[in-house]
Amino acid sequence: CILYPGADIFVAAGGKEQSATILTEKVEDICDKIPSFRREINWSRGGGTTTSRDHALYQFKNGSTLGNLAAAEKTRGVRKHAGVLEECNSMDQKILQDVLIPTMNVSRRALDGTVQEDEVLNQSQVFITTAGYKQTYSYRLLQCHQLELHHNYQVVHPKDVPLRLLLGLLH
Repeated sequence: CILYPGADIFVAAGGKEQSATILTEKVEDICDKIPSFRREINWSRGGGTTTSRDHALYQFKNGSTLGNLAAAEKTRGVRKHAGVLEECNSMDQKILQDVLIPTMNVSRRALDGTVQEDEVLNQSQVFITTAGYKQTYSYRLLQCHQLELHHNYQVVHPKDVPLRLLLGLLH
C-alpha cells in the first residue's frame, strides 16, 4: 500500500468477521515490528481508518486503502486492484471463482492517470491456505500456475515441517 499510491487492496476469508480479524491482527503485528509502517496509516479521526468486529479499513496517507471483504455473493460487483485470499481452501469454490477473483480485474492508475502494464500490484492475487483436498478450485489454480508461471505470480509452497520451522511458521 505504501509503495503504490491510490492502491485499493482487500483481504478476504470465509466470513467477513474472519477477514476483519485476520487483517486487524496482521496490521497490528506489522505496526509493532515496523513502527514506520504505523506512521503511513491515517489514524486521525475522520481519516478513513476504521475497525470493528466485522469491518476493517486502513486508509494510508498516500491514498491507498486496505480493507476486508467477505467471501460471499454480496461482494459481487466490487472492484479492487489486488487481493489476499486467506484460507481460500475453505472458501466456497464457486464464490472464489465467480465473485472474488473477478473483483481484482482493474489496474491501479499512477498519479499521472496512466496504467503501468508491468506494475506487479495490478490484479495481483495472493492465495494463503492450509493443506486441503486436490478436488478444490484453489488446488487446481495452484497446479495451473505451477505449470505456467507468469511474471505476476510467485509461489511459495512449503511442503514439510523442517522448512516451516526454518521460516518460523511453526513454534
